[in-house]
Amino acid sequence: MSLILAAALLLGSWTIDPQRSAVSFTVTKLGREVVHGRFHQFSGAVVFDPRVPERSSMHWRVRIASVRTGEPVRDEALQGPAFFDAARVPEMSFASDRIRPLPDGRMHVSGRLTIRGVTRPLVVTARRLNSDQSYPIFEARFQLNRHDFGVSGGSVSRHGISDSVQVHLRFAGAPR
Repeated sequence: MSLILAAALLLGSWTIDPQRSAVSFTVTKLGREVVHGRFHQFSGAVVFDPRVPERSSMHWRVRIASVRTGEPVRDEALQGPAFFDAARVPEMSFASDRIRPLPDGRMHVSGRLTIRGVTRPLVVTARRLNSDQSYPIFEARFQLNRHDFGVSGGSVSRHGISDSVQVHLRFAGAPR
């Protein structure tokens, strides 16, 4: 094992492995159809100290053009100016400010989420899914209001798509 790899394992510092990770979402269309989407290009890093979780941090970036919902016309619309506006703002991002442990082993992750150039505070509850120190897996599920970030979809989509977006993050770490 290299000295750099050994140091990364002791520090609990990992890059996000895109092959074993996922950034996905669901919305409701016309009050009854659930639309599933996933972003396929993202990167980031997690620093996690299980002894002192408050020293931990995470950040990630997601390429908007990598969104896929199973419907190419919808994918193109999501990248357009009425939704994510990928030509103007090609990425969304998150950076933690603070990670606070909870008594049950989960963590509150506080930070700033930026979508379409709009930054809002976000607090999510995350949990670690495994105890493998070399390749940890973290998961968070939360909801947000798409209008808070200017993702309106224009006048037709404003009422046909739920305001609430369910987000699911699964980050598998790979040693730096």
